[in-house]
Amino acid sequence: MTIYLPENIISFRQVFDEFCDHIIQSETDKVFYTRFFQLINRLHKHPLLEAYIVELENELKKQQQEFSIAALEAVEDYWGRLWKYHRHNLKYRKELVKIKRLITSPNEFSYSPLYIRILKKLMEFHINSRFCSSILYEVPILFRKALSDLHFASLQLNHIYPSRKGYFTKRKTKRYKMNKKDKRRILHKKIFNPETKEHHVLFKRFVERLPDALFSPKTIEFEQKFFPSGQNNFEKRQYMQIIAEDSPVFCWGKILFLKQCSLMKEPFLARKSFVGPWALIRDKAWQYAFERGEIEVLLGAKISFGQKQTLDPNSSMDGFLLCEHQIHRKDYEKYLYSLRNHIQVQLFKLENMQPKVESDPKLVLSGTLKEAFVINLASKYWKAHPLAKLDEVFEDYCLNCPKGKLLLSRYRWEQIVRERKLDPRPKDAKKRGPGKKTLQN
Repeated sequence: MTIYLPENIISFRQVFDEFCDHIIQSETDKVFYTRFFQLINRLHKHPLLEAYIVELENELKKQQQEFSIAALEAVEDYWGRLWKYHRHNLKYRKELVKIKRLITSPNEFSYSPLYIRILKKLMEFHINSRFCSSILYEVPILFRKALSDLHFASLQLNHIYPSRKGYFTKRKTKRYKMNKKDKRRILHKKIFNPETKEHHVLFKRFVERLPDALFSPKTIEFEQKFFPSGQNNFEKRQYMQIIAEDSPVFCWGKILFLKQCSLMKEPFLARKSFVGPWALIRDKAWQYAFERGEIEVLLGAKISFGQKQTLDPNSSMDGFLLCEHQIHRKDYEKYLYSLRNHIQVQLFKLENMQPKVESDPKLVLSGTLKEAFVINLASKYWKAHPLAKLDEVFEDYCLNCPKGKLLLSRYRWEQIVRERKLDPRPKDAKKRGPGKKTLQN
């Protein structure tokens, strides 16, 4: 399919709207994304929107840089608080050093961004550090104490004395019968009789409360600012669709992510290790690790995108990706609607920026003279190009028609051409195909 987007604003607006509707009406996902990529490539090179798209991409780069700086500050503050708390424990400090190696020497592979990886490691460190693991160390002791208090076989040994040979002699034992109200008998039934209605007794123990100073408030502020809000993926996707309607930068960023995902060929960067004081290698190490993480995210999104194009559209990769990195056709249909609205606003701005030409009294013609003007232009163009389509003739009319009260609407122009029978093409050429007239192959 060939896409023709005129350079005239009025013609561009009409053709662009029709092609967007044609993309959304695509039956298969493969056709939808193919036409979607064709439209994005044409918009990127179109003279009317080239400066506008460059401005959006520059603003998008600023936001990504701001995201990277804020993520580094949040992670560094969180890591520093834990480092100070464990200043007297070498074991836990070594674990914190391993976490920082995700930045200084990244050698792990994951489909999640760098910030999410480090945050996950820090949360796992909470579980294994001393303010949470003290209860785990006492579990074997408590279990052995429970065994000593409970008489599993209900036996009581009496009259056992050490012999001269150094070992205990065998004596007869008596069966010990517990009373009905004995607590040990009730506990024995709870453990070994699954048919009882009573459940196991909950183990209640006071766990040390984590100091508030350990948690960095920058992480909460960072996630609220840069991550979509919502309790599940459905709410987050709705939130991103709303943001795309309001922000052209966010909308173009989602579309650019899909384009980068489809064009990705080299998934990895060369491994680098940064050695030295943290103050000197901080920025370089973070920038490299951050870019490597973004490439791995694109790789995971590309695998998921490829799986959804197959006969079995259920993607197993979405479980490893964040909600904002998952690709769904319904979402990109909404993004296309939002992009069309943003471009329409930009076209109106371009129209207002054009200098207004004062109307010449000679050009202010009556209805009959306007009709004669249309007939003369159309006749000349079809005489030079007998097989020209209506779009080409109307575009020639828009270009040669003086600005002012002389320009007619497309509907009125076609009505004049049809009534005067100006189109010299045969009837077969005049019929519309299965698609709309401006979107034929």
